[in-house]
Amino acid sequence: SITFNALNILGSITTANSFTMLSNLSVAVNGSFSQSAGATTFNGTSILSGTANLFNVIINAAKTLRLGTNSFLGIASTFTKTGTLNVTTSVPNTVRYNGAGAQTIVSTTYHNLMLAGGGTKTAAGNITANFDLTINSGVTFEAASYTFSLYRHFTNTGTFNASTSIVQLLGSNATTITGATTFNAITENKSLAALIVTLASSITTSTLTMTNGNMETGTNTVTITGARTGNGIITGIITHNHTFNVGTAYSFEGPRNLLTFTSPSAGLTSVTVKVK
Repeated sequence: SITFNALNILGSITTANSFTMLSNLSVAVNGSFSQSAGATTFNGTSILSGTANLFNVIINAAKTLRLGTNSFLGIASTFTKTGTLNVTTSVPNTVRYNGAGAQTIVSTTYHNLMLAGGGTKTAAGNITANFDLTINSGVTFEAASYTFSLYRHFTNTGTFNASTSIVQLLGSNATTITGATTFNAITENKSLAALIVTLASSITTSTLTMTNGNMETGTNTVTITGARTGNGIITGIITHNHTFNVGTAYSFEGPRNLLTFTSPSAGLTSVTVKVK
């Protein structure tokens, strides 16, 4: 294993060797750096500039890796973090889990989080994405029982296995959900009530909690198979897909526009309302 104080890559380098960084790792705009085996250990206070496609990544305890503006950290195998991953000082930046096989997604805060390459990516705990979460084609994301706090867009062209997870749509950015996805629970709790979650694709969720902010489905549909609560307004196409009980008020557009069935037809399990 080689130890560098700082490493500045101007051309193209491919390596299968392990190495340790004590300071900054910089890859020029016209350069490239790819590690096909081994580990990169960050054992100091380091800044990553440019794009580094690494194999195993380690941030040692009491050490810091800061992602620079427009930097991309590719991880093809494992990510071990007992130190600090700083994604907030210099934005935007992206962590891209890009292995072809199974990977564990570390529980931490990311700016952009991208799941790519292929295989099954499994969450190891609660995850925050201060900007976008992207699941690429060919990737299956196992969300397990964790909470995912997203501050901008959710894009899914792969597979999202929701299990008992919660997806929270937060912050001061408008959000677009792209890719037909089945969620377990969605909570919209934006910093302003006027902020909108836009559906670029139809989605299904067991529970939908509209605490603060609105939703526009356009020509797509939000299908609710359990409970819909909260003050937020939904415009577009809203479907409740479940058993309907006598005397229960069901919220479609919002809490001030309810449907109550005094004698629902036997076998009624789906009602769709279109709101302009």
